[in-house]
Amino acid sequence: MSTIPSSLVEVQSKDIEVIMDVMEDMNPVHVDEELAHSLGLRGCVNQGPANLGYVINMLIDWAGSPETIRHLNVRFHSISCPGDRLEARGVVTELFFEGESCLARCSVELVRLLGPVGEGTELILRGTAIVEISDDLEIIVRHSGVG
Repeated sequence: MSTIPSSLVEVQSKDIEVIMDVMEDMNPVHVDEELAHSLGLRGCVNQGPANLGYVINMLIDWAGSPETIRHLNVRFHSISCPGDRLEARGVVTELFFEGESCLARCSVELVRLLGPVGEGTELILRGTAIVEISDDLEIIVRHSGVG
């Protein structure tokens, strides 16, 4: 399998507020810490689309363009909150052709990093993606043993 370079991000309250405005999502659970705790949550909730966006950005950074993402299917397992350190990561599990295009089937996930480095992770989301890759990237992926 060929590993996709991971991407790290720290969830910020100010970013959650921007997404609230963009999505017209005025749910107070995104900004009201007391409400979030009363609901049994560990903190204010980052929006699901923002979490998905971290994985999409990782794929774009790797493949070079948003247009390369052909398919994305994920399942959300947990939430992320302000202050969380998240890692988007993925691996290429298969290469195949559709016409002249080389496509990579990828396993992707977003995890919350727990404690100091190496303390463990919590799964935020997991899924699969199909990404069109360039000839140069195909050579790199094939060289790593996927084919």
